[in-house]
Amino acid sequence: MSLDVVAPVAPEHTRVLGAKPMPTSVGAARYCEASSNSNGCVELATFRSTDLHRDDLSGVALGPYDLGKKLGQGGMGTLFRALHRQLGKPCAVKFIHPAMATNGQAISRFLQEIQAIGQLNHPHIVCALDAGSCDGVHYYATELLEGQDLQRLVSSSGPMALDKSCSIVRQILDALAHAHERGLVHRDIKPSNIFLTESGHAKLLDFGLARSTQQTSPGLTTTEQLLGTLDYLAPEQAENATQATAESDIYSLGLTWIYLLSGHAPFPDAQYSTMVSKLRGQMVDQPAWLARNARGLPSDVRELLTAMIAKHPQERPKNCREAIVRIDGCLANKTSSTFKLLAVGSALTAVVGLGLPLASLSTTWSTSDQSSKRAMHEQTASELAQATSDTAGDSTSDSDSPAVPPVEVNVPGTHREDGSVADNVQTLSSSKPTANARVIGRPVTKSSGVTAKQLFP
Repeated sequence: MSLDVVAPVAPEHTRVLGAKPMPTSVGAARYCEASSNSNGCVELATFRSTDLHRDDLSGVALGPYDLGKKLGQGGMGTLFRALHRQLGKPCAVKFIHPAMATNGQAISRFLQEIQAIGQLNHPHIVCALDAGSCDGVHYYATELLEGQDLQRLVSSSGPMALDKSCSIVRQILDALAHAHERGLVHRDIKPSNIFLTESGHAKLLDFGLARSTQQTSPGLTTTEQLLGTLDYLAPEQAENATQATAESDIYSLGLTWIYLLSGHAPFPDAQYSTMVSKLRGQMVDQPAWLARNARGLPSDVRELLTAMIAKHPQERPKNCREAIVRIDGCLANKTSSTFKLLAVGSALTAVVGLGLPLASLSTTWSTSDQSSKRAMHEQTASELAQATSDTAGDSTSDSDSPAVPPVEVNVPGTHREDGSVADNVQTLSSSKPTANARVIGRPVTKSSGVTAKQLFP
């Protein structure tokens, strides 16, 4: 089958593979298929900025792409399913939101995201394929991912097994190491920005807030702005977003790890209901879930997780490569130690009260040696019995049930909705767009570290 692409010739349209332009009326595109069975042409409308208000762009052409249904909407843009016409390859196209199309800073951030993702080539970072603009709207194309982001996955399925969470954290550490070594700090690590494919492959998304450590100009962020998601924001990033470092991403990933294991944000809304209290949690408090369940974690995992969420950057792993070495050590011990999680608060007390064997609460690594399995279960029962005496009396739970999704703080009038529109498709960090999405006034702090005042633009 031969394929001739017919599209309007305009400098803003991306053209690939040497597609040969042919005369056609403005506002329409056409491709013709010639086969032994039939001859025909399919008319496609050329993309216009007003199309972004629709949820389904089927029948609309964007250069070599046939657009489809909306996959999700985030603070900076919208994501649509697409098909590269000549390659016959499914992909996703992200547009800057039309409400931001004339906002200079928003455009600069979107272009910065395009440049950031274009510099990266890593199996655990979503792959950029193409970029351009059409009818004044900027866009870029990426691989199409099938699966769910971790926010939606844990919200629907509950806390994750320890071995699975270790594998995901290890993959994202590798992705972050790649970005950091190229001078990029993500600054928005959280469950909804990590995607798990149907094959179990973790992918890091959304570099819209990425900062270049090699940048010599002042950049787009000022010291009076707080960027990121409060539930996963490193203390030093809350103080000054321009000083976020690789250690800041490590902190956010550590809190994300806690979310995977617990099923709720480390500083949940039930106890941290305001921006001031949420910031206090990040600056001063330790996650209550970790304090209650520390004895149920293998010592090497507990030590690494505690180090990753240390309040002072110098107390964390100095870089992701160091953290990878440590988590590889945890994974290497999988046949000689038991990965188990204590049930929290009243749930643990209820199980003990029912007389169920404590060993049944443990999650073990698979091994072919049945005697080793029995020995590990006996060890688990002994350790959990000891831990029960220390924790069974703690019947209070910060928010262990139900799971509470992270809450992002935005400028007044912006309502964030974390999660995508569709279940089994690639997603964006979600919010309805504003000109200053995910940008709020920097809290003024006293020397004690307790937030005294909050400012909004």
